Amino acid sequence: MKKKDTGPKYVWNEKKYRVGATRVCLVCNRAYTVERPTQEVCDFECAAIYYHNLKKKSRSAAKEIARQVGRKSIAEVEFDAHLVKEVGREKYIYEPDSFEWIPPTKPRHYTPDYRFKKKTKGYMYVEYKGRLDLDTRKKMESVKAQHPTLDIRLIFKKPNNKIYKGSPTTYYQWALDHGFKVSEDAWMPEAWKKEIKK
Repeated sequence: MKKKDTGPKYVWNEKKYRVGATRVCLVCNRAYTVERPTQEVCDFECAAIYYHNLKKKSRSAAKEIARQVGRKSIAEVEFDAHLVKEVGREKYIYEPDSFEWIPPTKPRHYTPDYRFKKKTKGYMYVEYKGRLDLDTRKKMESVKAQHPTLDIRLIFKKPNNKIYKGSPTTYYQWALDHGFKVSEDAWMPEAWKKEIKK
């Protein structure tokens, strides 16, 4: 019996397109202006759809598709698509600021994923995480301790995942235990949206 074809296979894009040229999106067939030389999709939503329709998903394909729209992971692409619908593209900036933090060995810089201007004074920084491994937990604890005045909030793709196999602690519970504001699901809470300056 022949195997059923379930979707397109990702083919690494060897072509380089001229930045500023007009192309047609592979997913929605809309015209768009090329912002990155290997870009084949017009926006975050189309990048997420393109990845999820692939027959064979791989980390390299995920990274390449995310890179086409200027993100590091498919999780960030999906969250961006959500933000564009829910709060509007002009209301946030992706990775605009970087903060020094000093781990036990040498100084590093932490760059939160999203920055929103709040109605009240200051900014809300939102970190969107697919995984919360030990290194990430240590980094977030250090940043929180060294920059206590920053309003850093966490959103996890799967907040009920355990921090390690066999642990009773979920990502969500870990964030609460360490003093972070955290979303109960994979999207931005309505209460947070109300804090964003119009």
